[in-house]
Amino acid sequence: AAEESSKDPNSCIDSDPKCPQWASQGECQSNAVWMMANCRLSCHSCQGGDRAWKLRNYIASKYDNATNSNLSRIVRVESVRIDHIDMDEGRQIVRAYGRMVLSWNDSKVAWDRNQWELSWLNFYWIQIWTPQLVQLESTAVNPGTMVSKVLAANYTGQVYMWLDFSFTAPYSFQYEDYPNDYQRVCFKFDDKRYFTVRFVVADEVKSKQREELTETHSTGWTLENVEVNDSKYFVQVLGDWRRDPFDVQTSNCQLCMGLRRNAVYFTTEMLLPALTTSIITVSSVLFQLSITQPTLIAFSILAQMIALTLINGRLPTFAIHTPTI
Repeated sequence: AAEESSKDPNSCIDSDPKCPQWASQGECQSNAVWMMANCRLSCHSCQGGDRAWKLRNYIASKYDNATNSNLSRIVRVESVRIDHIDMDEGRQIVRAYGRMVLSWNDSKVAWDRNQWELSWLNFYWIQIWTPQLVQLESTAVNPGTMVSKVLAANYTGQVYMWLDFSFTAPYSFQYEDYPNDYQRVCFKFDDKRYFTVRFVVADEVKSKQREELTETHSTGWTLENVEVNDSKYFVQVLGDWRRDPFDVQTSNCQLCMGLRRNAVYFTTEMLLPALTTSIITVSSVLFQLSITQPTLIAFSILAQMIALTLINGRLPTFAIHTPTI
């Protein structure tokens, strides 16, 4: 009965009871062709009904992914959202997690809206061209990832891709203004097929209209600014043949964040112990020639030692390691 229902193009069920488990493991993206046909409910591939499936098959039969493969494509960064930032000062590493929306035009995906009666269509397989993004200059232990979640196109051939990113990069923290220091961290990314993609940033992103920072979680830090900058080197290296072809810079686009330390907590943690011990020391003068005075002084010294230990634990750890020569 399940096999008969899966053959019905209008049904929206899973043909296998393990479909939810496979979908949770990412099979809808890695094995999209089979999963989208047999696990429609778990992979959310029921939109559009039979008409959408016929249109997908029609586009796939006409689409040639190798055509014009040598041409560079223009990919626009439409919006950016930062969800979480982890500042690891001990290891001098910064991690950023969020979502990004990219768009590009592909005339081979366009269709007649009046004929098919569809304005949007989701794609879940690799038969159409998509940018293959990688982070540059990431750490070797925990490299950055950029995973596509949703791929959709409208009838004009404009393709949109929603992807989740996890960036990790080494960063040398600057402590000149500690504890009110400001850190500017940049993550570079590009298509792994060098010079096949030229990134441009939408005006709405430059004007901060499509940047979501209100729900960003970062312990001890405040995210003040986010910038997405495209590289002008891509145009220069392709437009000037006299440039050294071996002097290649592949940083096509970068995401930069400005963060400021939450100094209120650190200032209170430093000043409060000093103020408390000072009051105890000064008040001991009132108990001259009394056994209370040495007790207060001893307690003040002990409190200062404990406070220094706590403050030392909160100070930056950039200089705690002695290099071995």
